Formats: sequence, C-alpha cells, structure tokens
Amino acid sequence: MASEPNPYESPRIAGGYESDDPAAIAIWRDGKEVVLHQQASFPAVCIWTGEPADRFIPFRLKWHYPIDWSTRVLRVQLPFCTAGYRKFRTRRLWGALIATSAVGISLGCEMLLSTDIPHGLALLIFFGGGLAGLLLRTPPLKFVRVRGEYLWFTGACSNFLANLPPWPQGH
Repeated sequence: MASEPNPYESPRIAGGYESDDPAAIAIWRDGKEVVLHQQASFPAVCIWTGEPADRFIPFRLKWHYPIDWSTRVLRVQLPFCTAGYRKFRTRRLWGALIATSAVGISLGCEMLLSTDIPHGLALLIFFGGGLAGLLLRTPPLKFVRVRGEYLWFTGACSNFLANLPPWPQGH
C-alpha cells in the first residue's frame, strides 16, 4: 500500500523540482523572489501560506521590458489553500471598497457642499482613497525582472519559497 504523498516534498520524478539537471526544473527561489520559466506550472503549495493547495486560480501575470512599454501577459494557475485564497479575496474586496468609497465620498462632497467645500480635502479623499484601494488590489505576485525565458516575481510567502530549489547562478 502506497503512503499518501507529502505535499511539502518535491516530486522525485524526471522533470520534477528535485532533479540533478537544472534544465528540467521550471521554478526556483532566488532569495525572496520566485523565478519562473514562462512555460512552468506551480507546485501544489499555496503561494501565500505555504500550506498544501486545494485549488488553482487562473491568473494573468503581467510585465514589460524596460526598452518598450508593450505589456506581456503570462497565464498561470496560481495555487491557493482555503485560508490563503480567503485572505487574497478579502484584501481585494477591501481594496475595491476603499477605492469606490473614496470616489463616492469625493463626488458627494462636491455635489452636497459645492458652495464652500475645501477642494483640497475632496482631492485628498479622492486620490488617497483611490491609491489605498489600488494598493490593496495588487496582484498576488508582482513582476520584478525578466531574463530570456525566465521571470522573477515577488510576493510569495517564505514557506512557499522554502519548497523550491535555489536558483542556479549560472543558469
């Protein structure tokens, strides 16, 4: 009888994350960053908690090169556990709520107090709330840099990163 696989253990098959051939590996850690080959898939470990993932959420990771401004998109399935996904959804919901509230309060101030409203206050509410809302709605992984076929992202928890092999410097 085979025992249950350990979700924290790297696969031991060819092309897995514990391979002697660095070319067979498609995802690594480089300090606090995730290094991802453009055709890689994530292991079944939550990127926010490091717990075993019970769902994969489709997501578009976006980046651009410094020499041009056209945006590239990589569609990936990001692994989340229930607690990690709930945290992600809650943060994005709060971001949307803050941004929407800031716009609503600013418009309400302009409409209701149009005679002697301090315009600086309305602008502060509008831009401050909008900025706070957008910061909370950031993607789960943030692009850092690209080299050839490899992308660096930040935002994964240290427990997730501990499951990945270290980035080979000469790769």
